[in-house]
Formats: sequence, C-alpha cells, structure tokens
Amino acid sequence: MKMMKVIPRSERRGGVPVVALAVGGTFLFFVAAVSVFVLTNLNAWRTDASVAKANDYFEDKMIPEDEKQEMQRANELLGEAVLRGDVSFQDAAKLLDDKISETPSRGASPLYMLAERVHGLSGLTEVQYEEARLALNRLINGILSRKLDWTDVVEVEDRGYEREEERTLTPLPDSELTPRKVRKLTSVAKELADNHGLPEDYVEIDLSDSYIRYVEHVTGYRVGE
Repeated sequence: MKMMKVIPRSERRGGVPVVALAVGGTFLFFVAAVSVFVLTNLNAWRTDASVAKANDYFEDKMIPEDEKQEMQRANELLGEAVLRGDVSFQDAAKLLDDKISETPSRGASPLYMLAERVHGLSGLTEVQYEEARLALNRLINGILSRKLDWTDVVEVEDRGYEREEERTLTPLPDSELTPRKVRKLTSVAKELADNHGLPEDYVEIDLSDSYIRYVEHVTGYRVGE
C-alpha cells in the first residue's frame, strides 16, 4: 500500500488562494480608483452646475452689462477655488445655491437703474435731477451696506416700475415717468432715507464690488484681487 504524504498546514500554499488574493486586491484598487474618479468629477459637475445657475440668475436682472459680467466672473472664480480645494463645495453652495437671491447688489439694482434713467429725462431742472440722484443714492447705499432690505424700498420702486410679481419689475415708459412723478419719487425716497438715518453724502456705487464683498462674507473665501 502506498503511503500518503501529509503536508503540514503551514506549508499548504495552493495556487488558487494566491490568485484569489491577487484578484481581490486588484478589484479593491479598481473600486477605490473609480470612487475617487466619480467623487472628483461629481464635485466638478456640481460646482459647474451651481456656478451656471448663479450666473443665469443675473441674466434677466436689471444690472448694467459690465457690472453683471464682473459678478458672474466672481462666481466663476469661486467655482475654480472649489476645484482647487481652496474652499469646500459646501461653503460655496451657501452662496451659489442658497443665498444668491439675497445679495444686496440684486436688491439695489432696480434703484440703481432708475437713477440712471432719471439722468436722461427731459423736463427736470438740474436741481431736481440732483435731488433725485442723491435720494436714490442714499437708498442704494443703504441696501448695499445691509442697513435696508429691498422690501423697505418697494414704495420707491413702484413709482418707477410696474410690478408683475414680487421681484419681477418692468420699467415705466418714459412717457409715464413724468417730472411730477420723479419729484414725488424723490420726496418718498428722501423721507425713507431720513427715517433710517442714512448718510446724506453722495457715495459712488459699484454693484460688482459690493457683490464680491458679499461673496466673501457668505463663503469666507476671498475672491477679489
């Protein structure tokens, strides 16, 4: 009878277990690599979508084109910072997804454009124009400095715009924005500014610069030069 040789347990190293370990290790590495790829690209996709959504928000708003482009560029710089890892997506999303509609620049833009229109109206004396310009400037600066909210200036807006929805405004035709209406608008704006204790000095307004400061305030990331 042929004797069977017994191989100690410590020496048993069949080919199948070694291959299984190799395949298992390769599979885990593949899963990890795919996970990193998906998470990285998911972050990029989410960021690009949020930036595009934020930029679209300004497209139909009453903001001068050069100011609008600078605001949109600030959103893009924030998105680039997310992809570099300089700021988290969660922090950027506080602005891009949640607080974009609360930006003071957006709240101030109807009065900003109204002040621009008043300058070109006929029938106003230079003194009346300057009074209107200063009264509107005080309110605009009040909104940008967050001492006022857009809801505080609805009465002034409604004297220069037709309101279709809460924040959907259509400028009155020049034929309806008469000198008399501008004088009344000025009176209401001045009274509102006085009641809120807003400074009486004229302040140069930069909507895009104000927006950049708002971005930095919300996200904690400095996007300015």
